[in-house]
Amino acid sequence: MDIVATVNALHAKIASGSHAGISKCYTIGLSSAGETVLACAASGSNVICTGFAEVDGTYGSTDRTLNVHTEDHVREGRATGWTGLTPGQPCYLSTTGGLITQTAPSASGQTRQVVGVATTATNIIIQIGSPSTVA
Repeated sequence: MDIVATVNALHAKIASGSHAGISKCYTIGLSSAGETVLACAASGSNVICTGFAEVDGTYGSTDRTLNVHTEDHVREGRATGWTGLTPGQPCYLSTTGGLITQTAPSASGQTRQVVGVATTATNIIIQIGSPSTVA
């Protein structure tokens, strides 16, 4: 996967625990503590998407590319390396943390949030939309 950033709007520490490993191009958001976690549309574990991960990141890493425990939230640009996307169709935050889907979440309590539009079967233009909760 690859990402081309045009704007980095947010830079935040990576949270420990189940969110400690973040892969480049994954959807990410902020925990209530203001730390970077995987974004997720699932009911009960909703975390809205604030951007896409610019680099692979791990809690506690001192790798230079992570700027010491932090992750950039890319809000505009392009994310590549996905598979099976339908060009011209919106991409939504998935109920699986960090991923995207072209099927809008529809179960009660899930978060519905457009995060981009597919330009090819493997690429999306990042367009973070406003989230809503499915009734």
